Amino acid sequence: MHGYPVLVFDARDHISIPLTLFAREALRTKAAGTASAYLYAVLPFHTFLETDPWQQRAGHCRDGPPDQVRLAVADYLMQRLGCRVSEHQRGFQQVELTRDTLRSVGVFLSGLKFFYRVMHSQGLYAGDNPWWT
Repeated sequence: MHGYPVLVFDARDHISIPLTLFAREALRTKAAGTASAYLYAVLPFHTFLETDPWQQRAGHCRDGPPDQVRLAVADYLMQRLGCRVSEHQRGFQQVELTRDTLRSVGVFLSGLKFFYRVMHSQGLYAGDNPWWT
């Protein structure tokens, strides 16, 4: 037995160690419903990074520098979740939600923040968490 409550596979059907660790930590520290929601919200983003031709050409990956991760997230929010992302005059990115995406975007961003917290604590993400201030 492998000792993990779930095994998560990437777009090539290989076990994803980062996502499997993320799922284990989410199930260990969050309510079961929250852990499940985080996992299902974050998985499509990782598939997007692995399969989208533009993301591949740009070299965006989940373990890239924080500024590249933020660019990839903005692309995902616009292309897949139908949000508008713009630069605020104070230098941060502003996400405009639609009525249909309000809940899904919040869960996605919370799950992604938790993902990077787990990756950093496990030594799998060398940079600072892209969402730590």
